[in-house]
Amino acid sequence: RAGREPLDDLGRGLDHAAGRLVHLPAFEAFAFAEGVASFRREAAEQGNAARAREATEKALTAAEHIEDGRKPLLTLSAASLLARINQSALASSTLGQAVRQFNALKPEALREISWRRKIETGSTRLDFPLAVKGVDIGFGRSLPPLFTADLDSTLAAVNELTAEDLQAQAWLVITAMS
Repeated sequence: RAGREPLDDLGRGLDHAAGRLVHLPAFEAFAFAEGVASFRREAAEQGNAARAREATEKALTAAEHIEDGRKPLLTLSAASLLARINQSALASSTLGQAVRQFNALKPEALREISWRRKIETGSTRLDFPLAVKGVDIGFGRSLPPLFTADLDSTLAAVNELTAEDLQAQAWLVITAMS
């Protein structure tokens, strides 16, 4: 029970924040999605697939409010976690959603993503990484669990990517796994 208390507190906080997510600026929505992603990873590691799935659905809802190239990357990360907790049908549909989001991006959208937050106070300027432990961003970490869970769906999804550079990245990961 003691190990679950931080997760329960975080879950209550996320439930409260979800009600006002629509009003948050893009950065806060991204941070919220990362927080939920971290929470869902911890829930999965504790063996509670129901809590992990619920938190993953919250992460996907949060990611819908993001209007830049981070959205498909977070959706891909969610699909990967669903594959890890044996939710292969939901993982496949979430992967399909990520592919549609990737295909809707302008070519420069992924290059323009900054995974850092600049904070300035007076003459001091610091960069802070936005990385969160347990959030797998990119094909290298996200595709292997999807590939293992449902080979055919993953290969079909990779074939649907319209950006050649993204498709090449995905095929490199799949080839390395074969």
